[in-house]
Amino acid sequence: MLSHLTSRQAPDDFGGGLDITEREVARLTELALGTSYQDCMDYVMKLREEGADTEDLLIQLLSPVAHRLGTLWETDDSDFVSVTLGLGYLQSIMRELVRCSRPVGALPSPGYRTLLSTVPGEQHTFGQLIVEEALRRAGWEVAGGIMATSSEELVAQVRSDWYAFVGLSMSDRRWTREAKACVSKIREASLNRSVIIMVGGNAFLKDNSLVGEVGADRMATSGLDATRQAEKLLADSDFAEYLESSGK
Repeated sequence: MLSHLTSRQAPDDFGGGLDITEREVARLTELALGTSYQDCMDYVMKLREEGADTEDLLIQLLSPVAHRLGTLWETDDSDFVSVTLGLGYLQSIMRELVRCSRPVGALPSPGYRTLLSTVPGEQHTFGQLIVEEALRRAGWEVAGGIMATSSEELVAQVRSDWYAFVGLSMSDRRWTREAKACVSKIREASLNRSVIIMVGGNAFLKDNSLVGEVGADRMATSGLDATRQAEKLLADSDFAEYLESSGK
């Protein structure tokens, strides 16, 4: 069973290539607020053809643009319809990039189940979607797309289904208290008594001391990093032996 943990591989087209700068982020933000999905797609694919790798396009381009669109809406610098359409464009582009990448070829393994959610109160979900796609490509069964409005929603999930780890995303430190309470309740309620809590998002990237403050086990810096971190943690905690003894 341990061999399943150590043999999984990320796509080898991730890593190295054209650097994504503020100029590209600003340009795609401008295009995303326009009316043409095709203009957005053409621009991203142009960057890909010029050497930008898939991970950088997802993490360094699409994710910052999504966050910037959300900020423009919150500050009333852009209207709801424009921001909603722009985020829809970005999600479609993300799925196309993932589809075009060389598949990992990994099949879901018993016990490789994870729950992903935003911290209750958090509104930014794009980064979570990127992590979800990366984990699925690495062979995980993901219960994702959750934007929790309360910790009770997540408690109900971990009480009813077994998850190897739970991932929580948070873009703003103002939700720190909610994140801490959420982590504590998940640990108490989880069917997996050794559940691993992983966090990610701009709040933790800006201040990694928040990882310990909310009581999480580890922080992921990207979707690919989430897969590497998760499998390393599971291996370190004798996860393979646990699966064999529990019949998962």
